Amino acid sequence: MISFFKTHAQALLAGYLGICCAIGLFYKFIIAVFQPLTSDTVLPGIIAMEMWRHQNGLLQDMVLPAPDPNVIEDICFYLIPQILSNFNPLALKVSGFFIFICIILIFSLILYSYVKNKIAILVFIALMVSSCPSQAIRDSTYYYASKFLLPVFHNSTVFFFGILVYLTFTKKWDSFPRIIVPISILALVTLSDSLLVIWFVAPLVVMYFFSWNTRFQPRTLFVGVCVLVSIITHFIKYFNPMLYEYADFSFKLFSRTEGDFAKFTLLFQTYLVPDFFYSTLIPGIIIITTIVGILLILALFVKRSNFQNDEKGLVTFFISSIICTMVIIILFSEMDAWPYISQIPILLYIIAVLLIFKFNTQIHIMQLLLLILITLNLVMLTGLVLTIPATPNENQYSLIQTMEDNGITHAFSNFWDANLITYLSNERVKVRAVEYVGVLTPFIDLSNIQWFENQRLSERPLTLIVRSDDNVNFYSFVASHPPDRFNDLQYYSVLQYDSLNSTSISEVPNNWREKLGTVSIGFSRIFEKFHLLTSS
Repeated sequence: MISFFKTHAQALLAGYLGICCAIGLFYKFIIAVFQPLTSDTVLPGIIAMEMWRHQNGLLQDMVLPAPDPNVIEDICFYLIPQILSNFNPLALKVSGFFIFICIILIFSLILYSYVKNKIAILVFIALMVSSCPSQAIRDSTYYYASKFLLPVFHNSTVFFFGILVYLTFTKKWDSFPRIIVPISILALVTLSDSLLVIWFVAPLVVMYFFSWNTRFQPRTLFVGVCVLVSIITHFIKYFNPMLYEYADFSFKLFSRTEGDFAKFTLLFQTYLVPDFFYSTLIPGIIIITTIVGILLILALFVKRSNFQNDEKGLVTFFISSIICTMVIIILFSEMDAWPYISQIPILLYIIAVLLIFKFNTQIHIMQLLLLILITLNLVMLTGLVLTIPATPNENQYSLIQTMEDNGITHAFSNFWDANLITYLSNERVKVRAVEYVGVLTPFIDLSNIQWFENQRLSERPLTLIVRSDDNVNFYSFVASHPPDRFNDLQYYSVLQYDSLNSTSISEVPNNWREKLGTVSIGFSRIFEKFHLLTSS
C-alpha cells in the first residue's frame, strides 16, 4: 500500500479517503432504500408495468412530457429489474442507486484519464458520496440528500452525459467512423431527455467559437452533426401527439424579479456547499452574476495556461456546460428546478480536483479544504441518516391495506397519490388521477388514456381517496356530494358512494393537450402520423 501511494502520508490520506468513501456510499444506500417514493418517482415502475404486464411495449396512449419522457432510462435501468422482482419498490430504489454508482464510475474514469492520481480520484468519489445539501439540514429532511439517488430526475441523463464527454474528449471519437457511436447515443438519449441539448450540445457550440483557432477546438463536423441530430430528434418528439409540453419556455429575462434570482441562488447554495448565511444579505442577481464572471475568468485563465490541450478542452467544455445551463434557465425556465442543474456539482468537483492536483500533487491548503468539506458533509449526513424512518410510505401501505380489507380494487384520487398507490399495491388497487373543476375530470399527466376509459366504463361504485391536507381540490366536491360511507385514516380518507359510480367521472376532454401544455410515448403514433402525411 505504501509503495503504491509512494509515501506514508499519501497512504494515510488514501486510507482516510477510502473510509470516507465507504461510509458515504453506505449512507447513500440507506437514503436510497428508505427514501419514500412519490407519484413522480414510481413512474419507471408504472412504465415497466405498462410495457411488460399490459403488453404495451410501444406505450400506446401513454401521456408523457415531451422534454423528458425518460423512456430510455426506464428501458435501460428499470425495466428488467422490475420484471425480475415482480415490480418490487425496493428493486426500483436499488436501480436508482445503481445509476448513482454508474455516474461516479464514468466521471471518475474521465478524471483519471487526465490526472492519473489515485488520491485525486478518491477525493472526487468522497465528494460525490458525502454530498449533503444545506437545504436538508435546514429542513431536517433527507429528501434533499437523495440527489442522484431517486428514480427519474434526469439521473440517467447525467450518466449518458458522462459517456458522451468520455467518448468525445477522452477517447476522441469525434471523427468518422467512430463518430457514429456518440452521435447515436446523443440521438437516443435526446429523444428521452432534452436536457442533454443544454448540457452537451449548446456548450459544444459555445466552446467551438470560444476556442477558435486553438488545438483544442472541437471538430466542425462533430459540432455540426450534434446540432443537426438535436434538431431532428426534437422534431420527431413534437411530431408525436401523445407527448405534451409541460412548461412555458418563453423568454423571461425582462420579467425576472429579485425573488427569482434569490431562488436560483438558494438552488446553488443547497447543492454546492454545506451552508452559508451571507447569501441572504446579498442580492441574488449579484451572486449569480459573480458566479458567471468567475467561471468566465477561469475559462480565459485555462485557455492561456500551460495545460495540455486535452486538459484545456475538458475544463473549457465543463465551464461552458455550467454557464449554458445557468443562462438558459435564467432566460427561459423556472429558476428553482433543481434537476436541471444536476450535472453542475459534478463538473465543479472535477474542475476543482483537476486544477488543484495539476498545480501541486502534494497536500496543501486547497486539498485540506476539500478534506474538511468531505468531513463536514459526512458529519451532517450522519445526522440525517439517523432520522430516517424504518417504514417509508407507511401511510400509503396503511391505506392499501384498508382498501383491500374493504374489497375496494378501484378508486380515484389526486395526481400525487394515484400512480403511487397503484404501484405500491402492485396494481391490486388501481387508482386513477382526477381533478375537480365543477365535475370530476381525468388528470392524464403521466397516465394512459385507456386507464380512464376502462375504469370509467366499468360502472363500479365511486370511491374517492382524499388526503387530509387536501383542503381545496376534493373538499368542495365532498361538500356538495356527501359520501355514503367513509374510512378516516391518519393521512387519508376513503370515501365510498352508492349513488354515484365511475361514470360520474367525465370523459377525457378533447382539449387535454391544451390543458396540460402546448403539444401532446406511444412511439407508434410517430409512424401513424408519417403514414397519414405520406398517404395524403
